[in-house]
Amino acid sequence: MKKVITIRFKVLENLNKKKLNLKRAGLYLMAMLIVIFFTLVVFAGKWKTSLHVEYLEIDGARILPHHLLLSAVNVPMQSLLDTVDLYIIKNRLLQHPYISAVNINRCYPDGLRIEITEREPIASILNDHLLYVDTAGTLLPAIESEIPMDLPIITGISDLKPEEIGTKLKNKEIETAIKILQTSIKVDTSLFHFISEVNMNSGQDIIITTTEPAVSIILGRDDYPVKLLKFQSFWTNFVKTNDVNKVQHIDLRFTDQVVVKWINDKNN
Repeated sequence: MKKVITIRFKVLENLNKKKLNLKRAGLYLMAMLIVIFFTLVVFAGKWKTSLHVEYLEIDGARILPHHLLLSAVNVPMQSLLDTVDLYIIKNRLLQHPYISAVNINRCYPDGLRIEITEREPIASILNDHLLYVDTAGTLLPAIESEIPMDLPIITGISDLKPEEIGTKLKNKEIETAIKILQTSIKVDTSLFHFISEVNMNSGQDIIITTTEPAVSIILGRDDYPVKLLKFQSFWTNFVKTNDVNKVQHIDLRFTDQVVVKWINDKNN
């Protein structure tokens, strides 16, 4: 019996020693991992603070010239990448009336990526000098641009008050003119480019003038989508068989017909 008990004690003792050795090995391994982790953190911190700005990538700019955006960003090359204040850059860019949204990210190891959303003008207006408006009615300045600003002009608004650049024009006639132009884009973008002027006519019947040839279209004051769609269909067929240079104006105020007034023709 004593032999059996002695053997059992030795087996248990060996098992306990193995468990203790495994526990110690686990603690050593954990300690090594902790040391490695903190070493990597220190090196990562030193690595990040040694990185410099080597390039700027600006996406989304179609209207604003690149040099103007670089000037607004105002981050010198070789600046410490991790110390560049993205919030300040964003606010500087948002001060420009043509920029409605900005997103900036660091691109490790050596760059900044800037995405901007531009306000796109839909028409021009004359208010002491040439200005533009976007679809929301925001007043935009005339600027040097990468693309030509060949846009319809909105005229015939007698009570248009001067507003600060970048603010929204609170004028019902401007809103109506913009809706007409937006509708023309929905009908066909070619129809939008065919419009050179939207004359709000001091509250009377709205008159649209085309580009080439310059034809006046009396639109009236209601049912713009129906009338513009009707005109698009009419004009496509009309130009095939008629001399459009002899047209004085086209009247769209009637429900069931398009009335054409010819130059020097008092009977139509």
